[in-house]
Amino acid sequence: MRFPPAPSRAFSFRARLLRVTLCAAAAAALGGCVFGGTGTDTDNGIADSGPSYNQEKNQVSFIGLSARVVDGDGAPLGDVLLELYPPGFRPDSGLGPVSQLAPGAKQPKTDAEGFTRIDLARAGKFVVEGKRAGRTLFFDTLAVPDSRAALYTFRARPAGTFAGKVRLASGMRIDSGTVFIRGTDRWAKVDPAGHYDLGLLPVDAGRMAIGLRYAASPTGVREVTQTDTSEGLVSVGVPVPPPVYACTDLEGASAKAALSGSRAPVGGAEGGGDTESNTPKVDAAVHSCDSLASGTVVKVNPLESDSPVTGEKRDSLAIAVIVINETTTGYASLSAPRIVSYAECVAAAGGEQTLFGAQVRASAQGNDLLIGDIADKCLSP
Repeated sequence: MRFPPAPSRAFSFRARLLRVTLCAAAAAALGGCVFGGTGTDTDNGIADSGPSYNQEKNQVSFIGLSARVVDGDGAPLGDVLLELYPPGFRPDSGLGPVSQLAPGAKQPKTDAEGFTRIDLARAGKFVVEGKRAGRTLFFDTLAVPDSRAALYTFRARPAGTFAGKVRLASGMRIDSGTVFIRGTDRWAKVDPAGHYDLGLLPVDAGRMAIGLRYAASPTGVREVTQTDTSEGLVSVGVPVPPPVYACTDLEGASAKAALSGSRAPVGGAEGGGDTESNTPKVDAAVHSCDSLASGTVVKVNPLESDSPVTGEKRDSLAIAVIVINETTTGYASLSAPRIVSYAECVAAAGGEQTLFGAQVRASAQGNDLLIGDIADKCLSP
């Protein structure tokens, strides 16, 4: 199974808008509207700012943009603080969010009936986080097209621990990284084993734009060198012995040098533009190494000269390939380990990378995040 394309919108759950019917010219002059009745401003207790209500008449009046927070049963929730962020805000940037409120405006906080006034600096799209006693009750989106009076209702969601393990499609291991939810201030570091913990969040937080900023390295680096077994065999008709490969493990500086000094393959056995490095020669060389774990990079060294018997042209430069295994990546379409170009197929090979659209999958460890750091073209059948 391939990773599905990232969603076209960052979030799929939205604030439910209770549309406001402006009450003709007289009500427009008052600057607010009435829910549940047609009384006067005195009857409804219209205030200079924020919503007000008459419980006996089941009437609500307000001026400008207001919000209400309720629980799963529709009961009002008081003392809920609303944080507003621009949708593109990234908490991993190290920069604090710019206030989306008008200068001098107070942070919105719901009253006993769940109502609050929101004084925005400008119309636009926002991510809203509702918090009470330090606990996040909901993430939602708010689209405000203009300055007309409107009442938005936000609903608290069931909560759960949002933690798990980050898995790269390449099978490589994460050396350092940060998981974050774009448009919020929520982020967490990834430990050397790939685990993260964003804390207690609404259970549908996984539908939001989850990103990963990380640096990764191969699970192992190996080097393969071919011995020229055709040396001295120049007679026509003399069988050429099969090639012999020597596979060695590289560590430290030798491993870094092997990765930085290699190139991507130029094509298939017939010189085509195939980005996969599964030519018979490369495939045989790589599989001379035993226990090829997913995420292992193998540097295949060239021979010194062309074959004196067959005239076969040898690669003049080393190439590096990476072994991809379905069991660690979630790509069910891979029936066997795939060998692809390390330089062409791995996003920001050897460098720091930021990716979005993480796929959230439940596991025994919690919410695992699958990150597609391998180009889809490299995994095509």
